[in-house]
Amino acid sequence: MHIINILKNYIKILSKLIFVLFFILFANLIVFTGISYANTKTNNKNLKAGIGLGISNTTGTIPSFNINTRDYLKYKNYPWHNKLRFVYNYITEYSQLSYLRFITQENSSYYFNKTSYIFADERFDRNIVTGFGYRIYENIGYGKKFIISKNMNASIELAPGLRQEKIIGGPYFGSITTMIRAKYHWKLNKGVKFKEEITTYLANKGGSFYESLTKLSTKIVKNIYIAIYYELEYQTLVPAGFKPFNTISSININVKF
Repeated sequence: MHIINILKNYIKILSKLIFVLFFILFANLIVFTGISYANTKTNNKNLKAGIGLGISNTTGTIPSFNINTRDYLKYKNYPWHNKLRFVYNYITEYSQLSYLRFITQENSSYYFNKTSYIFADERFDRNIVTGFGYRIYENIGYGKKFIISKNMNASIELAPGLRQEKIIGGPYFGSITTMIRAKYHWKLNKGVKFKEEITTYLANKGGSFYESLTKLSTKIVKNIYIAIYYELEYQTLVPAGFKPFNTISSININVKF
């Protein structure tokens, strides 16, 4: 209960910040969409968007059932690839504790050819089950894509960068990080896709963070999909009362545009 009270007080203090972040996110979506539309009047295949809604089960610090949304906006105009994603988990079990996770992430890549690219990645993460009020990552690096077959590919990314983070009710850390990310995509058939993504943030202060995302999706009709997600998170620095391992299992209905 002591942890829950700390979380409630922290959420009250930062409620205005969350509102501002929502405003910035949707402002970016509007601007990004406007720019993309202006550049793709004759070829709207360059612009893709997705909206997902579903239920999740979490284990670890705060076991619970909750609802979630996973949304994204992609724009590709070779050699540039851009992606903005938004993840939100809403919970009702703990009075004023209204959410478990809030993530916004923007990635911009420049491709030298079909398999080599440089990229900039920025991520804002408020995942309260970790014990941190927020984490902000900024990384710039190099990626290499491996074409295994027509329907299968893998990639590896390496990116040094910076991180700012604050423990709930505790100290602030500013650290140097190295991000290592591995991706695997397999298109089993026209409607079924499998994805595995493992991300590591190694830091000189504030502990390191590891994340695994497994996704299996299948088409229902036209641009409507059902997707199953399994996420595993582990951190080496754990505030008192929190657990190092947390998992999120989700099933969503996704609509692609």
